[in-house]
Amino acid sequence: MTRFRGRICRVRIAADPAICFALLARHIHRVTQKEIVLDAISELPDEVSLCEIAERIDFLAAIQKGMDQLDRGEGIPHEEVKRQLAAWLAS
Repeated sequence: MTRFRGRICRVRIAADPAICFALLARHIHRVTQKEIVLDAISELPDEVSLCEIAERIDFLAAIQKGMDQLDRGEGIPHEEVKRQLAAWLAS
């Protein structure tokens, strides 16, 4: 559940492989962010709400933010993630 312009939206967006591939392709072929968003929106059904469109764009932005962090070397090593997850599950 999330809020968009004060309204509660009950939207679940799965990690769409096509979207993830498009974001990855952006790094390889320099696809613009606008093109990625337009492609993602064009794949949604015609009766999609503005809230669902906003959720999809937020999802894309989060993926892009993570990829940019990895490009800057700000990622967390796999072993550290496993350690943090084990500590989280133990508490």
